[in-house]
Amino acid sequence: MEKNTIIGFLLLVGLFVGYQFISQPSQADVQRYQAYIDSLRQDSIQNYQLDSLKKVSQASAIAKIEQDSSLSTAQKDSLRAAQSNKGLAEKYGDFAFAASGVEQTIILENEKLKVYFSNQGGRILKTEIKGFLGYNPTTEDRYDKTPSILGGNKQERFEYFIPMTSVKKGDVSTMDLYFEPILKDKSISFRAYTDSSKSRYFEQTYTLKDGYVVDYAVKMQGLSDLMPRGKGLQLNWLSILNKMEKNDSYERTMSSIHYKESEENPSYCTCASSVTNEAHQKPLKWISHSQQFFNTALIATGNTQFANAIFNTDMLANVAYDSTELKKLHSFISFPASELQTAEFTMQMYIGPNDYDILSATNTELESIIPFGWSFFGLLGEYVFRPMFNAIVYVIPSHGWSLILLTLIIRLLIYPLQYKMLLSGVKMQLLRPELDVMRKKYADNPQTMQMEQMKMFNQYGVSPLGGCLPMLATMPVWMALYRFFPASIEFRQQSFWWAADLSTYDSILEFNFYIPFYGDHVSLFTLLWAISMFAFLRYNSSQMDMNAGGNPGQMKMIMTMQYAFPVIFFFALNSWAAGLTAYMLLSNLLNIFQTWITKNYIINKEKVRAQMDENKKNPKVSRFQQQYEEMMKQQQARKPK
Repeated sequence: MEKNTIIGFLLLVGLFVGYQFISQPSQADVQRYQAYIDSLRQDSIQNYQLDSLKKVSQASAIAKIEQDSSLSTAQKDSLRAAQSNKGLAEKYGDFAFAASGVEQTIILENEKLKVYFSNQGGRILKTEIKGFLGYNPTTEDRYDKTPSILGGNKQERFEYFIPMTSVKKGDVSTMDLYFEPILKDKSISFRAYTDSSKSRYFEQTYTLKDGYVVDYAVKMQGLSDLMPRGKGLQLNWLSILNKMEKNDSYERTMSSIHYKESEENPSYCTCASSVTNEAHQKPLKWISHSQQFFNTALIATGNTQFANAIFNTDMLANVAYDSTELKKLHSFISFPASELQTAEFTMQMYIGPNDYDILSATNTELESIIPFGWSFFGLLGEYVFRPMFNAIVYVIPSHGWSLILLTLIIRLLIYPLQYKMLLSGVKMQLLRPELDVMRKKYADNPQTMQMEQMKMFNQYGVSPLGGCLPMLATMPVWMALYRFFPASIEFRQQSFWWAADLSTYDSILEFNFYIPFYGDHVSLFTLLWAISMFAFLRYNSSQMDMNAGGNPGQMKMIMTMQYAFPVIFFFALNSWAAGLTAYMLLSNLLNIFQTWITKNYIINKEKVRAQMDENKKNPKVSRFQQQYEEMMKQQQARKPK
């Protein structure tokens, strides 16, 4: 391996590590919103304290009623009911009628979804995504699979704050109200009434369509005169994501809140850390609470829009190893106050897999939530590798064999660059005798030797960067595939050889402890890749000119440093997607085969030497060569004599 090829390897390491560092988007400046959130929290604390005092006062009044021996049982029952109604009226105002009841669970389902509803809050409790299984971290074998469930955590919230003039604290939470369910075919409406006449109510209607889309509407009937003007409806949406994948670290960093402003491209909150983000006074079309492979999205339809929203993400990085909790996603959404007079908001919910084609069919740009990556590399994964792989799978249904064919196609596409790199190495080997003579001649003058060496390269038509730049040109492929495999649901739980799931790491050995920078398992694809890389580097090093550049000590140091490449990636790749590590192993094996074939059967050294001699007869002096020679002359002129 020539010096420039080794430099290329080292640059690959630097670029890849640098890409991981800068691939996360920067956090928005949201200081004013943090103050707003703090004020909301303070209000919640004050309201909780007031509620606690009221409960104590009410309990004291009921206790006195119980102790009054002059009252009959019927009188006591009447007074207790009156006292209870008084407390409900103070807390819920006109909605006191709906503030008591018994929770019921209603189930609707189609061929894709099984949705569990609760009449308390008129909300979705959880949804089973049919046809998909998730890893269960609570079992003895943490790779046991269970049905994929979105939601279901008791701490989750999906509640509207209804502004009411009859309530001192100003708002009534729909999660404190009991709704009357009205079931019709694949549709269910929940109504919270203000009185027994049932003429005034807050209604939520869910209609299951075919597939993963649920039509959703909120209606306020006869409430406009009970609500203060200038204050809008607000939705408090808190999702506590459950672990569903084998690599929960991957899953945690690839789960976030995504949203789309009406006139802007879709965006999202920072994934790799806890963050507060905002979209202030900018109408939004949809908001998605997304995991690695599934999401729940709330989409405004018709004339409905979300006035603004505040977003929070909490990493939950310190939860127990066998905990089901992964991450908290919190959206606080406001509806325009002026639109409350229309009394109805139409929306849709998407509850399902992050499948590119299915999300694209919603015509809302919801497919942008799939984390292919940012900038050019994300575009390469989304618009090159995704359609390429889909076309291969259409012909070869096996994802394993499709991966092999995809690797072969990529290696053939980049072979011209590899050929150029190998040809440059052969030319450098052919120049070794002339270079040895030059080194002896200018042994005491390294600067002159370098200048003469550049002249020789130019005369023979040899590019010293020929072994470096082509290798760097392959870097976008790695960067794109690094995000492509764990972002594509097509690879989820698809097996290949010993790997049970190409979207996460393969493991042939599990530890009961964690090794820093390595993990708690052994990835066989990564281990085999590292071994193949060491063998390849060893082979190339045996053909390397130790006197290249006139500094054998420097070349020995570079040879030692080249082995840092497989060592660093041996640790880094251990927890990466098996699809990527399998690709890297197959690609490296094909690279070894292509290198051997090219050097021994394709490149004719005699013809190459003849072409180099022909170039020497008609040398072309490049502009770079002229500038380099001028720079060297200036340096020599400045040296003290």
